[in-house]
Amino acid sequence: MIKTLFTLLLIYILYRAVRFFFTAFMMMYRQRKQVKSMLDLMRHMRQNPQQAQQQAQRPYRREGEVAIDYIPEEPQKPGEKPRPKGGEYVDYEVVK
Repeated sequence: MIKTLFTLLLIYILYRAVRFFFTAFMMMYRQRKQVKSMLDLMRHMRQNPQQAQQQAQRPYRREGEVAIDYIPEEPQKPGEKPRPKGGEYVDYEVVK
C-alpha cells in the first residue's frame, strides 16, 4: 500500500516537473522567435526604409481573405425620398 502511494507520488512529481520544463522551453522558444522576427524587420527597415514603411502600413491578410471597407451612407437631404435599404431598386411611376 505504501509502496503504491509512493510510486503514484513519484509519477505525479515527475509529471509536474516535465510539464514545468516543457512550458518554460516553449516560452523561451516563442520569445526567441519573436525577437528574431523583430530583428529581421529592423534589418529590413534599415536596408529599404521606404519599402518597409509601405509594408508596415499594409494590413496582413492570409491568402483567400477578402477585405471589405466600410462605406458610410451619405446624409439624406431635406425633402428627398427615403432611400431603400439593401439591393438595387428602380424608381417607377404608376400609369393610370
